[in-house]
Amino acid sequence: MIPCEKILWEEMTPEELDSAIARTPLAYWPLGSLEWHGPHLPCGTDSLRAAAICQRAAAISGGVVLPPLYPTAPGFTAYRGSIYFSPRQVKALAAEMHRELAKVGFRALVQLLGHAGNAQMESFSRPAEESMKKYGLRILTTTGGGAKAAELEARFGRKIGPGHAGPGETAQCIAAARGKQRLDRFDPRATRLPRYEGLDPATYYDGLSEENHERVRAHMARAEWPWEADLVDQVLIPGLPEALLQNAAENLAAKAKELLEK
Repeated sequence: MIPCEKILWEEMTPEELDSAIARTPLAYWPLGSLEWHGPHLPCGTDSLRAAAICQRAAAISGGVVLPPLYPTAPGFTAYRGSIYFSPRQVKALAAEMHRELAKVGFRALVQLLGHAGNAQMESFSRPAEESMKKYGLRILTTTGGGAKAAELEARFGRKIGPGHAGPGETAQCIAAARGKQRLDRFDPRATRLPRYEGLDPATYYDGLSEENHERVRAHMARAEWPWEADLVDQVLIPGLPEALLQNAAENLAAKAKELLEK
């Protein structure tokens, strides 16, 4: 067996990949997006965070990290800088990825939804249900999250606000991709969303269960976005970004180990 200390699939030779799978037949798949994250964060925030969390988790648990996926199901569809694919297309892509991962020898897969929401969860969890039966893969579809929220709140003396492009996500992005943020452009008074107009919601919920159609319509119709006024002060607390990202990685690695051991 050829030794391999690499964790990124795209950096491995076929022999190194086989060796990594033989040791730990676990794959991490960061599922992100290209979408609006306010004026202060890059459009690839979800993918940058998810990839960093998966890489850190794999360093703990072992396994192989796939390149982040940008074609994702609808989220903030009408906001500038965002592109999406129909859930029908995303479900088909996920099903074929599961087939290919089983083919090369993986026994477990963690699908980390850096870009979350009902449409995204459905688009990856539904194919996973079928693939687990069809290929014998063990698949966990999760938005991640940290297991030590109370501990971190006590350590830093405050609760870090969640939410899209909010303090928690901004802090994780700082740790995942330092220098890619523009906190100087953040203005809590700028609540008007920059939008693409004239879009047809039916384009974006094709293949999605009817119960989630209205969620897509509501996201697309939204015109305002509220901000926490002290967002920048929160994310600049020394040590906070690194602690949040590492906590998410450790939590994910623990879930991955449990999945592989089932």
